[in-house]
Amino acid sequence: MNSEKLRNLFEENIKKYLKRAKLRQTYLATLLDVSPSAVSQMIKCRLLMNRKQLHVVSKGLKLTQDEELELLILLSKIRNGVSDFRTPFNRLMKSYRRERKLTIQKLYKLTHISPLRLKAFEDDFNVDFSYDDAVKMAEVYNCEPAFLLKKLDFTSGSSEYGNETNHDTKIIEVADSGAAKYSAPEKLPIVPLREFSEFTGNADLFVFGNLRSHEEIVYHIEKKAIGINASDKDLNIPCNGNVILFVTDQKPLIYVCRLFLCMDSSKKFHLLQKNEDSEEFFELSSDGKLHPFSGKLRWTLAVIEMKFIPKLLV
Repeated sequence: MNSEKLRNLFEENIKKYLKRAKLRQTYLATLLDVSPSAVSQMIKCRLLMNRKQLHVVSKGLKLTQDEELELLILLSKIRNGVSDFRTPFNRLMKSYRRERKLTIQKLYKLTHISPLRLKAFEDDFNVDFSYDDAVKMAEVYNCEPAFLLKKLDFTSGSSEYGNETNHDTKIIEVADSGAAKYSAPEKLPIVPLREFSEFTGNADLFVFGNLRSHEEIVYHIEKKAIGINASDKDLNIPCNGNVILFVTDQKPLIYVCRLFLCMDSSKKFHLLQKNEDSEEFFELSSDGKLHPFSGKLRWTLAVIEMKFIPKLLV
């Protein structure tokens, strides 16, 4: 199914659920705190809802868990151009099922997990897989729940994203005995910089970021923060690639932040450094030098950490 058909299917489903609930699109605009025009764009998938926005919509329309999951899978496929973005966890789940010659329907009868969710375990790179799910699947696949949960967090394991591995189910890893103590690592929302053209200094940064996040990253950082994905051209900096800026609007307690992401009165973004002894700002430009900044700022966010993502050369 191509991207256009997926978008049409998403739009048809949302309209069907609105009609069933006897509600209008303006109701969704109120729920999401966006304009009616933005909701119309979201329904047509010209703007893509993030996971949290979809959850708000699903709750407002009283969708079932399966109905919400179906919409989430559609959005995931649309966002990725129906590319194969399956993780090692997805591949493992499909491999185990096929080795046992089980269909999704047979697996449903064994686990009592809905067929749509079972399909998501194999296809959705952003899958919602709980400890309860792990217990049910582990019983069928003859392994420990902790083993499946460990494979779910592919960012911290030894397997590289995108690699296929042959798994011998007779020789399986010894899992930790404290499986019930498993807790997922903290995930930080990642927001495209362009979304911050609508940010105001009075808004709650973390509510704003979570509502507009298109993805999350497992990343340990000592302070509450969100990640902002920006290109070198967005910020006019000499790095030849993208950066993720981990920012906060809370005052750092341990050290003094001197680097700030800012937006000026004309809605242009800047990466500025504050002078240690004064309130002066300096901007790092594409020539690699600092230049005094004299513009009028709408807001500033302290940059706690910056992660560089180099641009591919080929």
